Amino acid sequence: MTTTPAAARRRLPLTVIGGFLGSGKTTLLNRWLRDAGGQRLAVLVNDFGALNIDAELIAANTGEAIALSNGCVCCQIGDDLSGALIEVLESPERFDAVVIEASGVSDPWRIAQLGRADPGLALDGVVVLVDASVARAQWRDALLTDTVERQLKAADLIVINKTDLVDDGERAALRAWIETVAGAVPQFETTAAQVPLPMLSGLALPQAARHRHPVGCGHEHEHDHEHEHEHEHEHEHEHEHGGRRGWPGVRRTGEVNYEVVLLPGDGIGPEVMVVGRRVLERALERAGIAVRITEIPCGGRYYLEHGRDWPEGSEEACAHADVVFLGAVGWPAPGGEGPVRMKDGRMAGWSPVLGNRARLDLYANIRPIRLLPGVRPRIHGRATNAWAPEKVDLVIVRENTEGLYAGMGGMLETSGEHVIATDTRVITRGASERVIRRAFELSRARGRGAPGDGCRRVTSISKSNVLHGCRLFEEVFERVGAGWPDIVRERVFVDSFAASLMVEPERYDVCVTTNLFGDILTDLGAVLQGGMGMAVGCNVGDEHGMFEPVHGSAPALAGRGTANPMGMVGAVSEGLRWLGGKRGDSALVLAADAIRDAVCAVVAQGTALTADLVGADAGRSTTEVGEAIVGALDRQLDGS
Repeated sequence: MTTTPAAARRRLPLTVIGGFLGSGKTTLLNRWLRDAGGQRLAVLVNDFGALNIDAELIAANTGEAIALSNGCVCCQIGDDLSGALIEVLESPERFDAVVIEASGVSDPWRIAQLGRADPGLALDGVVVLVDASVARAQWRDALLTDTVERQLKAADLIVINKTDLVDDGERAALRAWIETVAGAVPQFETTAAQVPLPMLSGLALPQAARHRHPVGCGHEHEHDHEHEHEHEHEHEHEHEHGGRRGWPGVRRTGEVNYEVVLLPGDGIGPEVMVVGRRVLERALERAGIAVRITEIPCGGRYYLEHGRDWPEGSEEACAHADVVFLGAVGWPAPGGEGPVRMKDGRMAGWSPVLGNRARLDLYANIRPIRLLPGVRPRIHGRATNAWAPEKVDLVIVRENTEGLYAGMGGMLETSGEHVIATDTRVITRGASERVIRRAFELSRARGRGAPGDGCRRVTSISKSNVLHGCRLFEEVFERVGAGWPDIVRERVFVDSFAASLMVEPERYDVCVTTNLFGDILTDLGAVLQGGMGMAVGCNVGDEHGMFEPVHGSAPALAGRGTANPMGMVGAVSEGLRWLGGKRGDSALVLAADAIRDAVCAVVAQGTALTADLVGADAGRSTTEVGEAIVGALDRQLDGS
């Protein structure tokens, strides 16, 4: 056999799948093969793996056989790894990508080193799968070997599989163990092998997946500058396939992939929702993702006409949806005594907002607070550069289901006059624990820490010197935080935090607090972003998610066409990112990133912004800003 010099070979993308016995490697590979989209894959599988790989799938996707092992079209690795790869690289035109499945006794670290060193290969990623049952002490002790440590250290993405088999404590112990061995490698948790689908460049991990995590919302997919040069060859390869984003190739056709519910609501809600829907539809159309959109009227005006604040069946539609987007609710009562209220005293619009939070168990309200370059917050009615964009990048996680919004309380009336009102604040250990855990997960997933010092830090905000509920919250915070030794934890009183947030926002990474404190502080944080028109609220639980701008219905602005749609568009981006992470759909994550980048581009250009950002004289209409975002989105997706 004649050997072709490595430098002269056509580069083939290489993906390595490593893991432990029983961790789901072959399940993952079979899934990838089913979704290969007609690509010709050189599949290198060890003898044990070959027993579980679908032979028909391999035969359909590999083209010409390289070797036969155990009756499957594959190549045995181990001692013959180098020879098998050389044989593949001798005829690179026969294949679009190389995939190696390495068992626990094989060494993905050695394969990864070969992939990085050989000019004929472009190492797209090393995925290491860990069966969650290794969190049990008897497994963890047995698996602490040099080989396992090398696997984890070589990984670009670690998938903790079968998490439904362990409890929260075991899962936390496993995460801490992996972090100790591997450092800050992105982790993805799942109950089955549901890693992002293949991209055009082969079975390459998309760039977004390298910075993904199981948490619902935030800017966890920001570019990792520390590894920018290390992966330059990946971006070059994406250019070869027409589009710097490596947009997915052949996707599902015919069937509906996702169910989406839109709740436009009152006031400016329907106006910004028009823009949000257009951006959503354009991004998903370009991604080849089919959705069914159900738009449900709701809010105060609907109540005045129909006697209820949304139609019958709306609860079921939201529960069935893959993601829900909310505009805003609230409308003035005809008598002018405040917002329209229902017979039970609740504001009309309670059902789609607080009702959905309770019914769908959307226990975490996640508010990313980021100042985009080009936004100049208006202070004293004037645009100012009070804060540097690179210094404002934090997230506040607010408990979303209890506290003073638990709905426990009432009013006492005497002689036709209300004389006593009570609101009972409810703080429970269970609700506190899960929202605090979400905050620590988010800090680890963001990875970059606070802008001021780069420290990964979770800050608990409370008033524990006065309130019993806050003392319980802090007790839980300390107990949960002890399981995250790599993340600094601090406790701050709410009044002190409010002052500090305005003068040193760079001090904070991820903050977590109770319901009412979070409601107030996140709106204060919106000032750092340029105002409420730029702020996004992500209401997420373990199964459901509802995403919204937080500016409210603003009835005084309704019908003027001047509302800022960027909060709504940002909500669409965050919703797609959350859903993409939940479903392991990299196309959704890429769509989310493209929308976010389009908003950044429009803001940076500064010519199509609403009055709240640039003043009434220079302000553009809601529609004009929407058109600018759609145009920027098209340019993002076209790679120009």
